[in-house]
Amino acid sequence: MLILNVNGVMCYFLQFAVQCECMNVSKNIEKRNVEVKVGVEHFFSMAFNYFYIGIRFYMSLKDVLDILLILMLEKFLDWFVFIWGCEQCSQTFR
Repeated sequence: MLILNVNGVMCYFLQFAVQCECMNVSKNIEKRNVEVKVGVEHFFSMAFNYFYIGIRFYMSLKDVLDILLILMLEKFLDWFVFIWGCEQCSQTFR
């Protein structure tokens, strides 16, 4: 199983796109605000053939899904074992 953190590994958010405020994160997520590394979509298409993959972000689940749609084809979203957004993190740490 692979558990991935996407920010900084597969893409970068431009400085003005992300502003952290404790566990709450406000973003302006659009394709033009995310720099995707070369080969990310190919990596996922190959990795799903060999591994179970989970993914985690310190963002809301809605924002995570928006970012994943920038990184890959929508059909791959159903292939993740889990997608962990910030809502679960904040409940865990309370």
